[in-house]
Formats: sequence, C-alpha cells, structure tokens
Amino acid sequence: MLLLAILFGFSVSLLTQWLVERSLDSPVVLIEKFVVLERSYNAGVAFGITFPYQDAVVGVALALVVLLALAKAESLLSHTGFGVIIGGAMANIVDRYPDGLVTDFIRVGTFPSFNAADSFITVGVLLLLLEGFLRTRPFS
Repeated sequence: MLLLAILFGFSVSLLTQWLVERSLDSPVVLIEKFVVLERSYNAGVAFGITFPYQDAVVGVALALVVLLALAKAESLLSHTGFGVIIGGAMANIVDRYPDGLVTDFIRVGTFPSFNAADSFITVGVLLLLLEGFLRTRPFS
C-alpha cells in the first residue's frame, strides 16, 4: 500500500503541475475571490521561505521520512500518510529541478499559494497525526 500511495501522490501532483503549466494562463475564481486558481512560482521550501542549503535539507528530510515509513508504517492509515508525503515531496523536487522553482496554483484567502503536492504532504501529516491519536486514545 505504501508504494501505491507514493505513486498516487507523485503522479497526481506532477499531472496537475503539468496541466497548470500548459493551460492556466489567467486566474480562475472558484469562490468569490477567496479560492482562486492562479499560476505562480515559488523558490522557497514552504510558504515562499528560502534558506541556505534548502535542497540538501529537503533531500535529507525526505530520506528520513522514507526510512521512518519503512520502519514504522503498519496500518492503512500510516501507509497512506507516509506514501502521500513521500509522493508529494518527490513531485515538488522533480518540478523544482529544471529551474529551481515549484509551480503553485491554489490560492485560498491570504494564505500563500500552494500546489497539489503541498496538499498531499499536509494530508499525509494529518493522517499520521490521526493514527497517533487513535492509537493513544482507545474508544470504549
């Protein structure tokens, strides 16, 4: 299941980035200027934040997540959570490779723009947190 989740997060993220690059030429308002699809580029790691050696730090962090997934993923929730985190991170690395920029295209309110890969990473973290909560809080 881990591999399937990785492939899903990776392929959907890259597909959306490819579609945005080729077809999103002007903003598309989805909800009253609150949710807008608009292509932008990001040199940072998260929320446009940049720092020295960020590519190396991201590579090391991804390697650690892979090792943690191989060692700790046991349930469907953890396989899915780790998988979409790894797939999303790999997609952002691939997108960044040619020019040092990641393609973002979702803007919600005043929150910084993000992409599908960022969403997969966020959902993956939430799934792992949910699993941790469920394991420590038995239901009666």
